[in-house]
Amino acid sequence: MDLQNTVKEALNALYHHPDDAVRMQADRYLQDFQRTLDAWQVADNLLHDPSSNLETLIFCSQTLRSKVQRDFEELPSTAFRPLRDSLNVSEGLCNLCNFDSWFGMQTLLKKFHKGPPKVRTQISIAVAALAVHVPAKDWGDGGIVKWLRDEMDSRPEYIPGFLELLTVLPEEVLNYKIAARPERRRQFEKELTSQMEVALNILTACLTLSELKEQVLEAFASWLRLKHGIPGSVLSSHPLVLTALSSLNSDLLSEASVNVISELIHYTTAGNIDGVSANMPLIQVIVPQVMNLKAQLSDSTKLMAIVTGDCKCFLRLKPRWALLEMVVRWDSTWKCNMLEIFQHIAWLENQWVALADNLLIPNLEGKSFLQMMGKNDEEDVKAIARLFADMGDSYVELIATGSDESMLIVHALLEVASHPEYDIASMTFNFWHSLQLNLTKRESYISYGNEACIEAERNRRLQVFRPAYESLVSLVIFRVQYPEDYQDLSHEDLKEFKQTKYAVADVLTDASSVLGGDATLKILYMKLLEAVSGHGNNEHKEWRPAEAALFCIRAISNYVSVVEAEVMPQNTIIEAEDDGGMGLIGENYFWVGSSQAVGGSFSVKLFISKDLIFYEIYFYYADYSLQNLFLIMALLPKLPHQPQLLQTVCLTIGAYSKWLDSASCGLSVLPSVLDILMNGMGTSEDCAAAAALAFRHICDDCRKKLCGCLEGLFHIYNKTVSGEDSFKVPAEDSLHLVEALSMVVTELPPDDAKRALEALCIPVITPLQEAISQGPESLSKRPSRQLTVHIDRFAYIFRYVNHPQVVADAIQRLWPIFKAIFDLRAWDMRTMESLCRACKYAVRTSGRFMGLTIGAMLEEIQSLYRQHHQPCFLYLSSEVIKMKLSEESFFASLRWIGDPLSDAMFPIVIGRTLGFAGFYRLVDLPSVSQPPKVIFGSDPSCADYLKNLIEALFQHTTLILTNIQEFTARPDIADDCFLLASRCIRYCPQLFIPSSVFPSLVDCSMIGITVQHREASNSILHFLADIFDLANSSVGEQFLPIRDSVIIPRGVSITRILVASLTGALPKSRVDVVSYTLLALTRSYGMQALEWAKKSVLLIPSTAVTDVERSRFLKALSDAASGGDTNGLTVPVEELSDVCRRNRAVQEIVQEALRPLELNMVNVS
Repeated sequence: MDLQNTVKEALNALYHHPDDAVRMQADRYLQDFQRTLDAWQVADNLLHDPSSNLETLIFCSQTLRSKVQRDFEELPSTAFRPLRDSLNVSEGLCNLCNFDSWFGMQTLLKKFHKGPPKVRTQISIAVAALAVHVPAKDWGDGGIVKWLRDEMDSRPEYIPGFLELLTVLPEEVLNYKIAARPERRRQFEKELTSQMEVALNILTACLTLSELKEQVLEAFASWLRLKHGIPGSVLSSHPLVLTALSSLNSDLLSEASVNVISELIHYTTAGNIDGVSANMPLIQVIVPQVMNLKAQLSDSTKLMAIVTGDCKCFLRLKPRWALLEMVVRWDSTWKCNMLEIFQHIAWLENQWVALADNLLIPNLEGKSFLQMMGKNDEEDVKAIARLFADMGDSYVELIATGSDESMLIVHALLEVASHPEYDIASMTFNFWHSLQLNLTKRESYISYGNEACIEAERNRRLQVFRPAYESLVSLVIFRVQYPEDYQDLSHEDLKEFKQTKYAVADVLTDASSVLGGDATLKILYMKLLEAVSGHGNNEHKEWRPAEAALFCIRAISNYVSVVEAEVMPQNTIIEAEDDGGMGLIGENYFWVGSSQAVGGSFSVKLFISKDLIFYEIYFYYADYSLQNLFLIMALLPKLPHQPQLLQTVCLTIGAYSKWLDSASCGLSVLPSVLDILMNGMGTSEDCAAAAALAFRHICDDCRKKLCGCLEGLFHIYNKTVSGEDSFKVPAEDSLHLVEALSMVVTELPPDDAKRALEALCIPVITPLQEAISQGPESLSKRPSRQLTVHIDRFAYIFRYVNHPQVVADAIQRLWPIFKAIFDLRAWDMRTMESLCRACKYAVRTSGRFMGLTIGAMLEEIQSLYRQHHQPCFLYLSSEVIKMKLSEESFFASLRWIGDPLSDAMFPIVIGRTLGFAGFYRLVDLPSVSQPPKVIFGSDPSCADYLKNLIEALFQHTTLILTNIQEFTARPDIADDCFLLASRCIRYCPQLFIPSSVFPSLVDCSMIGITVQHREASNSILHFLADIFDLANSSVGEQFLPIRDSVIIPRGVSITRILVASLTGALPKSRVDVVSYTLLALTRSYGMQALEWAKKSVLLIPSTAVTDVERSRFLKALSDAASGGDTNGLTVPVEELSDVCRRNRAVQEIVQEALRPLELNMVNVS
């Protein structure tokens, strides 16, 4: 009783105490309580206590559910019947621990069959979890389903509670929170499948109770999720199916009916490859009924007309959507120009917004239209849209044939896609993607035989679906338009809006795959033209439609051909005088822009016919071919400089940088494009970031054309890097401009590249020189960011200026600056990571040209690593080995000075620097162009130097990482250390394997395998796998005896730690990496490794793993090691892992038996 009162007090504190600390303490206590054995009895007692409040009942029912799910093995084997009866039907007292007197409680399902729904649901889940644990024979003849049928027959008053149990029962098949063994889980699924007919008979009998029909249908939907058991031909006439279909139009049963039909649709496509054809009778029943719902998506029975002057606009009201459809019919005598039309349509839209809330329609009982179009209708439409989306997703292969019947579904899905609510329209997005894949992938047409038939059928289908995808493009554009109140959107709303834009972009790329990028661009160009037609020279006009159209145009950039092509067809020219800008010409013409750059002009004519439903615009071009995208690029400078619009303009320019390079008119467009980007850099940070990214794309793709524009490019670069107030490019985004100029410099001849590289470096090196000149004390006190912002720019320069000799010369002259920062900021991890990254890219680009500088660099990091233990020093060393030791001539130009293990350094003098030219004269190092003095591999001194360097780094690391706590505290060191070790195995095993540090590093890896840091653990496992796979390398074979002398004495321990990692010492997400390492070990050592694995698995107690589970795992490991399919190892490994992790108690038992953390290394002085 004291414990029960304590639990009540803790619950009261958790929900009602004003102090957060007290609530957190109560929460921790209750979580710990739920893991105790006493929780069984206390939860049961409180559930039967009449004084328990709702909070107590919910907590105790959840506790009982979680105990049955996770801790059922805590109870003795004879406790099943008392627990079952306590949860369900028995009266009287039972005791699960003493088998006859404890756990006394009344029936819980009976008690709560009309009680709080949350409590009843938790108890039902607990009973279902009990059924997963306990074999069918323990429930009596026929298992839990027949037992449940008998209970419902004998106690009909409790049928509602039993129906909920029947509903959750099949849902527990895939509930991996239940700590059941994999084999038992499979048996449970088979038991339910075999009893599916019994379950459906129970549900059919319950249909006679009208008040339970919705609950019956929900239970039916749950059983259908098993997706096998009854043929579709039987279900097609089953009373439950017919009830669901007939109930689709019922407000009360709509949701349950939709759930059933949705599951039936999935049911028809489950199983083998012939699932659809085998279930065709059921499909033929479902599809017509669902198609009858299409009318509810486009109800056009209510019309109202608004007369405005000479134009009549009919508002088509769609009650189920609360959607307005405007159809504009123009009198043939009515005269207007394009601008007036667009203004008129906008006026009508605003008129609708103003009138809709007060709009009274007959038979709506005096309520406004918007009041009638409430949440219920939206939920109905959402349910109907879900059915169409399910049909589309499930029957996409049938739909892709393009039959007349399938096109009816496509048209219905277009109706759904046009719904104004994004959550509803987006239900179809997956269908359009799947259909696109089916239409465009060659695998869909293999059955047609030869290539000619395949191509003919593919073209036929693409033509059939072209109108649908054209409509889809037009339907989704408005969804990416900024809302009018965008400035008031919260962070979460903006994030959601961005996700919507990305989803629409994916739809547009799907459409482009079917239509072709150029055809899609034509549609989007028309939308852009419509959006900008009202701008003229007025900066305050609406910008949002133009931004939306440009976003869509950018989204399909990868699908638009960069070769010259027409955006619009050519027609007869209509003579019009160029007024120099956008505006009206005459009464029915609208001037779009000038094309003087390519020697002509063009104009636009608006044509309006008597019965035209949608206004159409016909373009008439001159006698030249408009180049692909030229019209769009010509419009961009005329758009308002609104920040969001300008940002999208910049990104669009960057997206079409390849066209700017390939188009014949691209060079003439570049100046106006660069002007836009400069405006963007000075508008806002977001615009500046977009402009910088676009600038990088242009310099990447148009680098050859821009080689003659270096002066202008460097003007932009210097303003950005120096941080002038007129530019608002964030420091991180300025790296785009560094990269951009570096790529242009790459195209220059070596001499010009050298001068250009100097110009690139001047604004970067100057602030670093100033910092160093102020003395060591000042440099050591500076914030990291003041240094890394400049060092990161060097990293980009060295990475993207692809002139090895030029970069090598630069790093040689820059080395004194770098060394000063190394020496004075070695304690600063951020600065060291930045500097090592710059050095890494210098090494990658310069290669063998780096000469003596690489020696000074390695010497520096070796010395500093002893003092400061920065992981990036190890990473830089691994990069040097990865990139350079594979080249036989790596040390061709090195002349080592002094003893590499001593403190003697290269004779580098750091003096006073006076500008870029000044620091070039600071160091007198040998020219990298001198003939090689030493060849790596031919002179032992070079190999000895590198061997000593590697040993020094590894030896120091093993003295740091002596136990799992050190690995946990220093995961980055572990990660970079074993990354370096793996690269030594791959690139220079002759230096590493025979070294004295190799055994110590293997011991160190055994300690750290189970570190929870993902990257560190993976690096260690990959290191061990590389050791085991050494025989796969022709170079490594000669070192197998050395490897074996180290691994075999440790084989039992290594295997035990790997098995412990599989069974719970490491997260489940790393099982694949551990499995491969264990497989590599087994392949290398064969039966010996299998014996190690057997010894390790036998350590696991039989209460955790059965002999059958052990044997299955060892057999799969043996088969894979002997050359069998490695995929056969996957399931046994996963099952062993699941069994040993099924609950906390079992996992602790297994880990205690395997003892993966018992190893430690002893520091040797």
